[in-house]
Amino acid sequence: METLLLGVTVLVSFALALSGAAKLIDHQGTADALTSLRIPGARAHGAIAWALPVGELLVALGLWLRWSAAALTAAILSVIAFAVFTVVIARALRFEDPVTCACFGTLGSPAVARLTVVRNLVLLATAGIAAVAIGNGALPGAALVTDPARVTATAATVLLSAAITWLVLAPGQPGRADDDAEVVEADYVASPIPFECGTRLRYQRSAGCGPAGRGRHRGRRSGHG
Repeated sequence: METLLLGVTVLVSFALALSGAAKLIDHQGTADALTSLRIPGARAHGAIAWALPVGELLVALGLWLRWSAAALTAAILSVIAFAVFTVVIARALRFEDPVTCACFGTLGSPAVARLTVVRNLVLLATAGIAAVAIGNGALPGAALVTDPARVTATAATVLLSAAITWLVLAPGQPGRADDDAEVVEADYVASPIPFECGTRLRYQRSAGCGPAGRGRHRGRRSGHG
């Protein structure tokens, strides 16, 4: 049971660390997401986009502190953070326009959907369990000193499970075929359209034919008329 509670706390710290690091890497995307989510104080979004991931990283680190009061404070802050995230995402579902959250930066799907709320509720429940565990003395930092092998094995199992889950559920990237199709379509639209000039077909590059050429001829006729 203690190992399970330890794994839960490791999972919470991993989720916060991943979220914070991903937001730092994609700072502009995080700032844009704050605007998309209609967070008040638009002028402060740039600063919030820095402060939010730094706070997540600090809380993730705080869960590993050996002092019960400090670790419990970090656990409570993680519960509050996931609760706020869940409320913000649930609110965004009511918007008419599509919304992106950049909850994990460029990882996963940035689009806000009902599944996003479900994910946040799971993380919120996990953070709550971790807070209860730490409150009862299950401190990952202390266990890391007394039994480092068990903590390391537990952390490795949690991280590996999270990585496999992400690889399975991550949305696919557009393939080369889709990219080629877009390029072909763009080239088709941009290609010059042939038109009839006398008895031969010319392209827009022709000196005496094309829309420009016809425009010059009309200009001469109108000038003499």
